[in-house]
Amino acid sequence: MYYSELADKVRYFKEDEKWLNAMCKVIEDMRNETAENVTVFYIKKIMSKMKMTLGQAMDYVS
Repeated sequence: MYYSELADKVRYFKEDEKWLNAMCKVIEDMRNETAENVTVFYIKKIMSKMKMTLGQAMDYVS
């Protein structure tokens, strides 16, 4: 890094276990939310393209 002050702050956050755990939780939550959104998107697409009800589309993907 070009700036030692910035490098020191980044090192602190990378080495602080409490902060790391918080960031891991945030990233995991984002991943789960994205997975849910993708699932909803494809369920809607199946319902539209294949003229299925929600129940039929859910059965189709499971």
